[in-house]
Amino acid sequence: MSDIVGKPLMRIDGWAKATGQALYVADLVFPGMLVGKFLGSTCAHGRIKKINLEKAKRVKGVKAIITGRDFPYLHGECIINIPFLAIDKVRYVGEPVVAVAAEDEEAAKEALSLVEVEYEELPAVFDPEEAMREDAPLIHEEMEKYQYISAVKMIPKTNICQHFVLSLGSLEEGFARSDYIFEDRFTTPQVQHAAIETHGSIAQVDTQGRITLWGQNDSPHRARKEIAQALGIPQARVRVITGYVGGNFGGKGGLKSEAIAIALAHKVRGRPVKVIFTREEVFRTITRSGCIVYLKTGVRRDGKIMVREVKLIWDTGAYAEKGPTISLHGGSLSLGPYDIPHGRVESFTVFTNKPMSGAMRGYGLPQVAFAYESQMDLIAERLGISPYELRMKNIVHERSKVVTGQRLYAVGLEECLIKVKEELERPDEAVERKVKLLPLGNWVRGKGLAVSYKSTKTPTVSAAYVKIDEDGSVSIVTSTVEVGQGAHTVLTQIAAEVLGIKE
Repeated sequence: MSDIVGKPLMRIDGWAKATGQALYVADLVFPGMLVGKFLGSTCAHGRIKKINLEKAKRVKGVKAIITGRDFPYLHGECIINIPFLAIDKVRYVGEPVVAVAAEDEEAAKEALSLVEVEYEELPAVFDPEEAMREDAPLIHEEMEKYQYISAVKMIPKTNICQHFVLSLGSLEEGFARSDYIFEDRFTTPQVQHAAIETHGSIAQVDTQGRITLWGQNDSPHRARKEIAQALGIPQARVRVITGYVGGNFGGKGGLKSEAIAIALAHKVRGRPVKVIFTREEVFRTITRSGCIVYLKTGVRRDGKIMVREVKLIWDTGAYAEKGPTISLHGGSLSLGPYDIPHGRVESFTVFTNKPMSGAMRGYGLPQVAFAYESQMDLIAERLGISPYELRMKNIVHERSKVVTGQRLYAVGLEECLIKVKEELERPDEAVERKVKLLPLGNWVRGKGLAVSYKSTKTPTVSAAYVKIDEDGSVSIVTSTVEVGQGAHTVLTQIAAEVLGIKE
């Protein structure tokens, strides 16, 4: 029995956060620091014909004004196609077009209000299924010319930036051996992370071109690599410092406010530039991917699933960000944790003229789990059997083979469901009665169950250093970013447990 790990413990960062001593990026103040703001596009899809900066340049306190042509670099993770500022073309409402660095926020806002941008509007597409049509307007006309990772399988001259197929067994045989076939369509929308702390960062570029970035990035090593790759400089010339993070949920990776701050800092060498997004700007910056899921499932009379065919259409917004790998992850899980002998998954990741999508808790799993578990309940109802019985009849077991070809070990799902059933059968008066909520009317509480499983991104490498000082105190050096999950507290408990430290 562990003496320390797993025991209640005050979070090691809890006191600083509760008393206001924790400094977030918005709290940081450096000598000579400027305020950075940006002007977002008012056009969902269009070419930038003209930008007039003359009036803005005359505003007192303005130290730099830049456009995409002044800083024509691209960054990204899966596909390098995201401009620091829009270059020649805008692809969604709110896309950064012009950025200003000034002595104070009032001067920056006044300057942006005087910027004149003329667009040649182009047809826009907001529905991913419509964006897949042959006659749909192309959001990235020559996307095959972008750099991209080997896992990306785009279809040139379309809006489809990722496409893949996974197969197991034979669809024809599976449907032939089924007594019933169920077909359903499910949708999930783009969702905003809505962390309490909005996106923000501070960038400084010294006279020798070395970049220092302070902020809330959940993946500082990835950010460092992305910055260096975009600007064509060694990673050794980029330093990323992540401090306290006021909520993340997957939205604070990559370059968001960081892109604006870095672009402006290059213009005002030596002076740090702070960029803090408003809530509206955050909503137009990053979301969870929306997804359309088509399920066609063949089932025997006794409830045994023989076959499942899945078609996924992911809305990645105007730029790729993590979209292609999210679809790979979600697609590989889309048959559900069920022992299905025949299956096929076809997945499309599609550009639309909406804010870009990226990671958010589950990395593609919530979208597909919502679909297949909703259909499991529908099938149970149509067959007249309990949702629990249907799942128990079909769940994966030891050595079950899934659609990726992998066999599963140390599963334990049957034991888990048995325990869940025991809990569900416990009497609960609140489940049986209507609860009066005055502002909202009558509500009924109930119980249900759902099953899902999640793979990990592999290969991954984790490392930490433990340093024991002369007085017996211990320091842990780790690259794990504390984004609210309690990692630093848990690492402290692990070290104390291993080293036999009691206090």
